[in-house]
Amino acid sequence: MGMIFCRGCGKEIHESAISCPHCGAPQSDVSADLGKKNGTARKPVWGKVLIVIFALFTFSIGKSVYQGYKEREAEVMAGKTLPTTPPAQISPTGDLAAMFNLMSSNTDLQRENKFKEIKGKIVEWTLPVYEISKDGNNYRVQTEPGYAVGTFVFITPRDDQDKAIIEGLKTGSRISFKRVISDVTMRHLEIKPAILFQPGSVKPALIEVQPPSVASQNTSRNPGLYEWKSGWGQGISEYSAEDGNGNMLYIACPDSEGAVSAIATIGGAQLSSEEEGFDVVIDDETHYNNPFQTDCRFCGNNFERLNNFERFWTALRKANNIRISASEKSAVIPTKNIGKILPAFSSKENSCRVALMK
Repeated sequence: MGMIFCRGCGKEIHESAISCPHCGAPQSDVSADLGKKNGTARKPVWGKVLIVIFALFTFSIGKSVYQGYKEREAEVMAGKTLPTTPPAQISPTGDLAAMFNLMSSNTDLQRENKFKEIKGKIVEWTLPVYEISKDGNNYRVQTEPGYAVGTFVFITPRDDQDKAIIEGLKTGSRISFKRVISDVTMRHLEIKPAILFQPGSVKPALIEVQPPSVASQNTSRNPGLYEWKSGWGQGISEYSAEDGNGNMLYIACPDSEGAVSAIATIGGAQLSSEEEGFDVVIDDETHYNNPFQTDCRFCGNNFERLNNFERFWTALRKANNIRISASEKSAVIPTKNIGKILPAFSSKENSCRVALMK
């Protein structure tokens, strides 16, 4: 073999060279075509990969949309079949209420097992309303826990009459509905879809919740109901007492992070120390303005706040009469065993004191 001149730079190179060692220029049509073929050969591979990725992405979205459609279709069909479906004989009071309401002595495992037992069951209940919210055309009705289990009921009105009934309800009003138990949130049974029953159309299977009369307060059916009780759950020490007519004072003291808080139920209205607030009057003499509101910017310095709460807590443990009040409503809370149930403020077991000192 001899020598030839480079096509690119003109320098002398061996005739067998595929490219110039000086400038890199290809020296034959075969090598140039090979380079082009190699370049174009890679492009279809990447193109096919992109096509496959796009197809998988499109399929995933389509499947998700289809599943959402089928779930919505099933929900709508369930709503249509509810009126003729016989309800299960499940009472919202008694064991069910005792298991899911605040201060329950049952464990989370027991509640979980109970929920598995009743999930998917259809019930007809009449319960007192606590709060109502709206999302689009759907309504979420929260019912008042106490003698009955608390619920979140999701209702899509079937007509303008249903809508008018829901929007006319107030706290303490009674709502009659038929629904499917589907989930549990914050110890409230969460159920959808649900439909309303018009007044007078409720079947005998309906279970209507009524507070016990004063005459029945001393029966042995609910021993210890009208005295102070304590409990613990999820890192919170709990103390509560109720009067037998649905009025209750509930105190929550976190063992670690968080602030002391309380909930008062007065005449069917539930009031939080952190939101609406309520007052406490001890022995008809000393008036404490929202004493359980301890997590605020304007409650004085920490030392003053600690001293104020200590005075209130000490008086509360010794009280012979406790009245909770808010918005011109009031209720008297029992004091039986309060000194034994509420720990002394200086006690290491007092989570309320520990929370205030953080």
